[in-house]
Amino acid sequence: MQDPSIDTWTNPDGTWNEDVDWDILQEKHADEDYTAPLVPDGLGGIYSVDFIVEGWDYHGHEASEVASLTVYELLYYYVRDGATDEADKIVVGRDIEYSAMPVSDDVQKDGWRWAMADGVPDKWHPEPVAPADWDHHGTMKIPVTDMPLASHWNRFGPAYGHIYVRCIDGDENWHEREDKVVSVFFQEDPTHNPGATDPNWFYYWKAALFPNVQNVTYSSARVYGFAAFAPPYAIEIGDSGNLHYQAAYNHTALFGYARPTVDGKNRIDLFYSVLTHELQHRADFPSLDGAPDADGDRLPDAIDPFPGVINGAGYGEYAASPWVGDWEFRARAVENKVAPAAKDWSFRGKQW
Repeated sequence: MQDPSIDTWTNPDGTWNEDVDWDILQEKHADEDYTAPLVPDGLGGIYSVDFIVEGWDYHGHEASEVASLTVYELLYYYVRDGATDEADKIVVGRDIEYSAMPVSDDVQKDGWRWAMADGVPDKWHPEPVAPADWDHHGTMKIPVTDMPLASHWNRFGPAYGHIYVRCIDGDENWHEREDKVVSVFFQEDPTHNPGATDPNWFYYWKAALFPNVQNVTYSSARVYGFAAFAPPYAIEIGDSGNLHYQAAYNHTALFGYARPTVDGKNRIDLFYSVLTHELQHRADFPSLDGAPDADGDRLPDAIDPFPGVINGAGYGEYAASPWVGDWEFRARAVENKVAPAAKDWSFRGKQW
């Protein structure tokens, strides 16, 4: 039978399928590679398909008997954070637990390899931790040297999270796949980012929320935030800018008076609010420049929320320096911020 033309088989649901055009084959026997579809849910990683080969020449048409082929799938069991067992979530620099196994009759499996082959070059390079070489299950870790530059903060998350796994069974059959996608997170407090001085939360949150803002630095000496009154109006963000990421922020506990616009916030939302507050000061500080200022609080009448009245909001905390009150009123009016979840890939952050 020359020039077989159609390879036909049944799908897992029993319907017939016609796919590969074999018109180019000129021999009675030939090899053709075909990637079988993944095993549908509920079939336990294995299914059988039926196929026939049809062919014809000038003298007539022939069809083979129905043959049965068993399809075995390489199954991901899990890829997860080793400390919390959170499925499909991994953290740079922390243990990652992984497990996979092909469903086949042959119990001998070797040639294991795990990778995250996304991007050119790859963005993440997991390495085996225990055992010392790859196996069907074990522990791996993305080295902290893979931490990206601040401007590449969006490499975290699922963008480069495809997990590749392969193995070889005792019959020298290859099994491989890379359709599992995990989300990659960073630890907040360490400084193992390329800057090597600022904690990761400051390094990446600033880049995600304020990519074009300059002269903003982290200061371990600051509790909250600070904006300098003179050019270049530098801003410092302290540890409360993280800000007490394990619990709700309590301004009263730190400073003795409540701040309704920020009390109860934490993590990236509080950072967003604090830096927004300080940026308002930066915008206001250069505005005097000889402009009319009826109450002498160094805030021009044109933007003073209470022109002619010092500390018009009546902030008791500024009784000793009442001129500060109206500046604070303007900054507090804009500080109630909620960061988009898509900007936060910190461990235990909004996406965790």
